[in-house]
Amino acid sequence: MSKEKVNKLFEIAKTKLNENETVEDYINVFLESSIDKINMPLPAVLIATNKRLFFYLRMTLGLKEQIESFDYNIINSISLTKDATKIFNPFPHLLEINTINKNFVLKISANELKSNKVQNFTQAINNKIASVKSSNENQNIDIASQIEKLAELKNKGILNEEEFNKKKNELLARL
Repeated sequence: MSKEKVNKLFEIAKTKLNENETVEDYINVFLESSIDKINMPLPAVLIATNKRLFFYLRMTLGLKEQIESFDYNIINSISLTKDATKIFNPFPHLLEINTINKNFVLKISANELKSNKVQNFTQAINNKIASVKSSNENQNIDIASQIEKLAELKNKGILNEEEFNKKKNELLARL
């Protein structure tokens, strides 16, 4: 796909972003699709924002759109692997996005792999995932320590059972 077409697709995709969401990076990808029993890769963009990973596909015929959105806290990993299913393959690599509820596989063209953009993009997303998970773990530890402190206050008679349970439930709701 030409750079001009990728940029146009990217510009359209940017109009689909949420308020207070900024683009950090993007790559050109392809989604395998079967139209009239013919498998064909459809060009798309995968955008990393400050809040999520965002996939955008726009089919030129019929102007259909496909949008997939993955908040960083539900992504387990994103990996780049070789596709060994075909001898001659214009899309020799797969980009796999593994989330807590599904896997999403995209194709990467040989041209896209010539630069390190895809590899750098994948590494940046994995770093973002690790950062979000670390932040969530720290928040969980903090909530647990706050509940322990509340239990101490209850044991000392500073809080009664009702006050303790109310505060504990408020903290647990944040998890």
